[in-house]
Amino acid sequence: MNPAPRAGSPATPSATPALGFALGAAALVVLALLVGLLGTGCATDGFSAKALSAKLPFDNPFSDTTPDRVIGPSYRLSNVHVHPSDRLAQVRRVVLLPMTLSDDASTSSAGRDTLQPLLISELGKTKHFEVIQLTSAQLKQWTGRAEWTAEDPIPPDALGRMREETAADAVLFARLTQFRAYQPIAVGWSLKLVSLVDARILWSVDEIFDAGEPTVVNAARRYYLEHQADDSALGDSRAMLNSPRRFGRYAAHATFASLPPR
Repeated sequence: MNPAPRAGSPATPSATPALGFALGAAALVVLALLVGLLGTGCATDGFSAKALSAKLPFDNPFSDTTPDRVIGPSYRLSNVHVHPSDRLAQVRRVVLLPMTLSDDASTSSAGRDTLQPLLISELGKTKHFEVIQLTSAQLKQWTGRAEWTAEDPIPPDALGRMREETAADAVLFARLTQFRAYQPIAVGWSLKLVSLVDARILWSVDEIFDAGEPTVVNAARRYYLEHQADDSALGDSRAMLNSPRRFGRYAAHATFASLPPR
């Protein structure tokens, strides 16, 4: 007969397997609950890795692409001139003439067809002036020529006719000086706002926006993020550098942003 266990001796090992089985079962239950929660969370914005990735402002392991951000300075227009008087502030209605082309070989009528509507649209968005667009046929009927540049010796009676027909205060001449539709995209133009009263130049811009310049790229991408960003997951500011239309809209916006504030 085996002697009775002494007081203070260790417990018999017979209970150990039962305890281990219970702990293992509990762990499996917890694991199953976690898997269920994660599976449910993937269907909701709060738990999905993709949604979490979009909300994080830094690079993270939930996304295979980095956030769309722009680093470095933006392009600043330098060739802008404003009449020193306050006459520009008094201009309320502007006649926009058909866009002309320079003699530069890179300029094309396709560029004019693409950019002229954008120029009109962006000028209207500034809300600086009421804009009246003249067609080539109207201009020829009133002045004898289908197109004019600011450098042409315009007869005073031609300016007077435009003012009489439109009740405008000034006329905007636009000339496309450069257009490159392939990468790096480039848009250049010369704009002059001329008084219809005395033919004085009230505001002028002569700029080339070249996507081969890093500061221009930064400015175009920042414009995209602020004004044109897509709602889709594929929206990316680098799309500006592949689209002459989008890049042209940025160039027009940046140009008219140089107008003095009202």
